[in-house]
Amino acid sequence: MDGQFWTDFLTNLLNAMIPVLVTVLPVVLTALAGLIVQYIRIQQAKLKALYPTKYEKVEQFAAWGVRIAEQLGVKNLIENKKQYVIDYVQAKCDAENIKIDIGELEDIIEKAVFDEITVKYDAKKLDSTLKE
Repeated sequence: MDGQFWTDFLTNLLNAMIPVLVTVLPVVLTALAGLIVQYIRIQQAKLKALYPTKYEKVEQFAAWGVRIAEQLGVKNLIENKKQYVIDYVQAKCDAENIKIDIGELEDIIEKAVFDEITVKYDAKKLDSTLKE
């Protein structure tokens, strides 16, 4: 077994593997790219949960305020739910040192109310569908 044997052997092996590599390599690279993208998205979601932006915090405060106001309104413990939510969110924002325009705050609250109604509607729709 001389050097020529190994050279011929490796040349023939590589020539036989080239069609396989040309076929398999794009599939493997595509799958690998998909895994990398998914990993990046997961890491972004984790970071977003750990360090929400100020706007996301205000949205969360508004969602909480709307839910609290709905519960207090059902029990007739508050008269004006919207004003309660505005005061609640403003207090939370002040505690977090977040400055927000009252008009923008009202828009965020309206979005939270819409989201809450949508969630309730979807839940009722699902419940009625399950009963049928």
